[in-house]
Amino acid sequence: MLLLDGKRLTKGKAFSSNGVSYPANWLELTSREQHEEIGIVYAADPAPARVWDQRWAWGYLDNGDLNWKDYDQKKTQLLAENNETAGFLLAPTDYTVIRKYEKSIAIPDDTSSFRDEVRRINDAREAAINGTSTTEELHGISAFADLPYPGGVAEWKATREAAAAKAAEEAAAAAAAEAAAAAESSSEESSESSSESSSESSSESSSESSEESSAE
Repeated sequence: MLLLDGKRLTKGKAFSSNGVSYPANWLELTSREQHEEIGIVYAADPAPARVWDQRWAWGYLDNGDLNWKDYDQKKTQLLAENNETAGFLLAPTDYTVIRKYEKSIAIPDDTSSFRDEVRRINDAREAAINGTSTTEELHGISAFADLPYPGGVAEWKATREAAAAKAAEEAAAAAAAEAAAAAESSSEESSESSSESSSESSSESSSESSEESSAE
């Protein structure tokens, strides 16, 4: 950081001092010695201001720790937000449940599976929230990176289809690998059997030749 007359200088910006004006590129084109000749002081950059998530903490204490907000209040808020999110996601398909009981029309499989997944995620998030004991722990899980809600029925259907396709590919690859291993093993056994037969045949031929020689 460069200071002149108590003010911070910015490279690429013109400045003036003691009635003398300096062009925007003056600092880049001159040396440190020239800078110091006109009174420029080289100082360490100030420490960056500490930032924090103001939704969860009031700021920093004198000892450097965060001053977290009230745990019970934040827990109640997070539980409410979780239920609101689940309710928002379920609302567009609530009519399928009503229709089932009023008209005996079955809920589509994808819709039923989607609603089950939303409830599963809701329960899992609630369990994670109830498993905390401090605001800091709440803040640590609040993003729920490992418990994302499905975005909608169409997205959930696409996710399930992609997972099923991947599982089928992996199963096919495993079956192919198993078949290849079995074929290789069978080939080795066949080769060993052929070698043994050839050895036995050679032995028998040698024995017969020996007997014929003795008879003569």
